[in-house]
Amino acid sequence: MPKRLWLVGAVAGVVSGMLGVGGGLVIGPALILLGMPLRRAAGTALALIPFIAAAAVIAEVLLEPQNIYPGLASAVFLGGIVGVKLGAIIDKAISSSLLHHLFLLLLVVAAARNIYAGLAPPSLALAPQLVELYAQYYFYAAIFGVFAGVCATLFGVGGGVVVVPALIIAVDGISFQAASAISLLAMVPTAAMAVRNAYKQQRIDVVLAKSLAIVCLPAAVVGVALRNYSLDHSQLQLCFAVFLIYVAFRILRRGPTPGT
Repeated sequence: MPKRLWLVGAVAGVVSGMLGVGGGLVIGPALILLGMPLRRAAGTALALIPFIAAAAVIAEVLLEPQNIYPGLASAVFLGGIVGVKLGAIIDKAISSSLLHHLFLLLLVVAAARNIYAGLAPPSLALAPQLVELYAQYYFYAAIFGVFAGVCATLFGVGGGVVVVPALIIAVDGISFQAASAISLLAMVPTAAMAVRNAYKQQRIDVVLAKSLAIVCLPAAVVGVALRNYSLDHSQLQLCFAVFLIYVAFRILRRGPTPGT
């Protein structure tokens, strides 16, 4: 394995644990740049996501268990199953170009909101507090899961890009730390199902994935520690805004063809 891939794996793990997103958008492009075919690169990157997410969740349970909300994560997961199937239908019914531009707009708006919240004075910034879970929050989480599943199907973008900012907006008092932990917990079974399909299609370089896992898994734990102890809510929102801009750039370069 090229030595620079160790750095890529470390960055992917830290970003996943810190921001509650899959590392596929970091690992996949790196593998493509090294000459791996698109579908195999995407499958190999996908194979790491459930393990990275699981390592981050375990670290969360050990370090800050109050950030884990299994009920909300379950609602996101169940919505995601519906969203994946709905995405396949939408892909056949609506112009890919229209969807492409709408999703880019969503990413830009979400990034702008995170930048505004991150730069706002302390008195105006969101002050995370103890969350009281109401019935509608589970409904919201399921809807976010549906939308995340649709985006994953159409654009190859992990659910955390949608779920994390949506939870912060919709659930009163929830912190970035908790929203990220919920996203990661929901990601474990969702990504595992996708990995099973990719493995059957022989899209995974198993040897390379195992090598990258040696770096990615401990890096995810480092990312969780950074999120909980080194960065505050505003700083995390600014980091997430940068990541959303990166995702928008990747999708803009790729064009309106649905993601793999």
